[in-house]
Amino acid sequence: MNQDNLLEEIFSNYKPTLSDNDEFMKSLSQKLDAVEYVRSYQKQQKSRYRRYILTALVTGIVLGGISTVILMMMSPTVSLISFSIQSDVVKLITENSRFIAIVLVSMLMSAAVFAILISMQEIDSYRSMRQKEKIIEES
Repeated sequence: MNQDNLLEEIFSNYKPTLSDNDEFMKSLSQKLDAVEYVRSYQKQQKSRYRRYILTALVTGIVLGGISTVILMMMSPTVSLISFSIQSDVVKLITENSRFIAIVLVSMLMSAAVFAILISMQEIDSYRSMRQKEKIIEES
């Protein structure tokens, strides 16, 4: 209740002043230019992010395929790892060591692709910030 009364009081005391049309149009034009700049920036950023995601996807598929082929071409009779301990769990790990290696390599490559993607975005963000500073300095 008190907040409603406070709001009514604030609005009842508000008496806006009308300014010169030229100043208003200049201010409005600047604001519209700023909105247009933001829209164009967002459009550029969206296309860059799509390009980054596509690059990461293609890189991941190619590297994953290469690593899978390399691991599958290795001799199936020779285990990738061996343990001196005899246990059911250890035996399961040694028998499936190729698949475990494929999963681990794929995870490492995914992490590397994401790190590259994040780095590219940070570099792009830094460049756009520098570009914005130059535009502000020119104004």
